[in-house]
Amino acid sequence: MEGIREEGKHWNNSFRKVERMDGNVGYVDLRGFWDPYLASGVMNAAMAFVAHTDALIIDLRQNRGGEPNGVVYLASFLFDLRTRLNDIVMRGGNRVVWCRLFSSVLASRLVK
Repeated sequence: MEGIREEGKHWNNSFRKVERMDGNVGYVDLRGFWDPYLASGVMNAAMAFVAHTDALIIDLRQNRGGEPNGVVYLASFLFDLRTRLNDIVMRGGNRVVWCRLFSSVLASRLVK
């Protein structure tokens, strides 16, 4: 786990750029999704920086995927907590995992 944590720090948990552009537009260039246990600090800081913008661009064009809980954690900033984000059906179809949004980001949610 420590090796993964160090790699995440080296790559800033795949946050390449976070900025406020002209016109009060937030821009986040996110190249991958890390486990929130490792990346929540960086993700919280990035989303807090763009929290009061009038529009938000989350650029995933060069995103290579990653940890499903990282996707859910990011979505928790954007959607109402009652939103059913997705289901993951395990191979064989005998188990379905329902992905709930993280209530822990409530204080810094972008959608009120």
